[in-house]
Amino acid sequence: MAVLPYLDFLILNAVEADQLRQATGKSPGDLDVADVIVTLGADGADWYGTAGHQHFPAIKVDPVDTTGAGDTFTGYVLAGLDRGMPMAQAIGQAMRAAALMVMRHGTADVIPDLSEVQAFQSRG
Repeated sequence: MAVLPYLDFLILNAVEADQLRQATGKSPGDLDVADVIVTLGADGADWYGTAGHQHFPAIKVDPVDTTGAGDTFTGYVLAGLDRGMPMAQAIGQAMRAAALMVMRHGTADVIPDLSEVQAFQSRG
């Protein structure tokens, strides 16, 4: 909790968000953090930003292995922001990357590269 005043960006999964709520008494949207993303697995993700709350539904795929999906999502959000994407666009790209990831067996060795994510985007 002591670190929260120093953050302007936070990504949590649903379990972590619930633990933080129990510890602080605050929901993700009530934290004094400019941008909070809560990943929800097959239910997508929620972004709490200065403009309010936005839900991103999961891309429906047939998952074979969910290992690494959260890390892939986080990496793609950060990479998108680093390239100057607006938050919503970075989250959308991360959703596609995570969807591709869960359709593969493995971990770091099967994280989709950007060209795969972009191709996946254009087909759907």
